[in-house]
Amino acid sequence: LDDEAADCERMHEQAEALYQKLSARFGIQDGE
Repeated sequence: LDDEAADCERMHEQAEALYQKLSARFGIQDGE
């Protein structure tokens, strides 16, 4: 995996984590 792809992957993981954090904070649950 080249550096650019690794950076993209890392950003995606951070975005996922941030989304989960915001969802929990605002009471947004998947599937509800």
